[in-house]
Amino acid sequence: MTTAEIKPVSNGTQLIYEQGAFLDGHNTPEQREYGTKFMLDKLSEQLENE
Repeated sequence: MTTAEIKPVSNGTQLIYEQGAFLDGHNTPEQREYGTKFMLDKLSEQLENE
């Protein structure tokens, strides 16, 4: 489960805050960064297709 605040800014979009409860065993900062980037890329794909 992840919570994020995303807001428009003059040069694009800004991720303001993220908090999460991760129960998948992937707890290193590198794994969390990869997972967050993956989720945001998927969100971007969905929004572009609408």
